[in-house]
Amino acid sequence: MLESLKNAFEGVWTGVVRTYVPWIVGLIVGWLTTLGIPLDDEFKTAITLLITTLAGAIWYLLVRVVEKFKPKAGLLLGIAKTPVYTSTEAAPVVQAIADQVELDIEDKA
Repeated sequence: MLESLKNAFEGVWTGVVRTYVPWIVGLIVGWLTTLGIPLDDEFKTAITLLITTLAGAIWYLLVRVVEKFKPKAGLLLGIAKTPVYTSTEAAPVVQAIADQVELDIEDKA
């Protein structure tokens, strides 16, 4: 059963890492681009958010394109493999956990 859960969540973990690494890159780039630039406080937040979002999205797109030709480039997204969600044998275990959580919530309500 533990092996089934491990297989079920391995693809999820890979997906989470490959999602958040571009966000972190975007945050760093957004922060660095505003250093030393005199901006009104009102606009500084908006511009930082815009740059952060664009930098993260561009980072992800560029790495995914390069990764098609050089698979090791995926390391720039945190893990050099794309997520695989193929484990169906863990579905009953995950459903049982979800049912138990739902029962616990209903009991407390």
